[in-house]
Amino acid sequence: MCFVGFAPNFFTLAILVALSGLGSSVFHPLGSTLTNKVTPTHNKGVLMSLFIAGGNVGFAVAPVCVVLFLIKFGITSLPWLIAPSIILALIYYFHGLHRINIVNVSQITEAVPWYKSSSLIKLNAVMALRAWIQTALPNFLPLLLATEGHPPTLAGTMITVFLISGACGGFIGGWLNDKLGRKTCIVTLLTVCVPALIYFISNREITPLSWAMLIISGIALQGVMPSSIVWAQDIIPHSAAMVSGMMLGLSFGLGGASVAITGAAADIIGLRSALLWTVAPLALAVIIAVTIPLKEKSIADAPS
Repeated sequence: MCFVGFAPNFFTLAILVALSGLGSSVFHPLGSTLTNKVTPTHNKGVLMSLFIAGGNVGFAVAPVCVVLFLIKFGITSLPWLIAPSIILALIYYFHGLHRINIVNVSQITEAVPWYKSSSLIKLNAVMALRAWIQTALPNFLPLLLATEGHPPTLAGTMITVFLISGACGGFIGGWLNDKLGRKTCIVTLLTVCVPALIYFISNREITPLSWAMLIISGIALQGVMPSSIVWAQDIIPHSAAMVSGMMLGLSFGLGGASVAITGAAADIIGLRSALLWTVAPLALAVIIAVTIPLKEKSIADAPS
């Protein structure tokens, strides 16, 4: 991404952006797997939330930081921002992070293959349904507020508050995971999120309670991420990196693709009503989460 300012044409720019996306996609599953591997059992949720929250904070503040950097130094100075990545890579290397084995061979015979795990499929469905409203809300909120006469700054502020709340939610979700367990944490947070979103979307007036419901929604939607990753890795321990990718990438991609349904519905019933109906998949996610067993069956118990 730091070389986009040197792209001579659109094709080169597209390749640079694609490589950036590929690098991010590879990093997150491996990073979450290593986090799970090197953390003690009693506080995996909190430390996984630290890993996730770091990304959320960066996602929230990076646009402001990069814009200020570009204003002062220009787009051709972006390669200087590679320096932190190089420093971190050297630190990881000299600490032997690349030598950590993330696969325990003995676990392969003890767990159900991922494609036979109904628990993993259900958990991925829960996270995809959650990602639907999490993606739709910040994407359509500026348009909704603009059509109702609110200034653009209000939408920008709300999205920032929503993202920062999500970063805080990662920490809260990790703490709840260690206190309540994976399943209870996810069910509780999503259940709280449903009425909060209904109130925020259905109420046309911007009140302090509306802001509070937006904050609660951001915390709850992102707060389930640490539990989902740790739970998925517990279900399929011998494919921890792959199932982490499902929680971090596949589910979010499925949810993001579903936003098109919200957009199509908005053209028919109006944007506010469409967003309100998009809360329904979140309620369905709660029901599915309740049906997931706490412990996956062993391979000996799995159907052939």
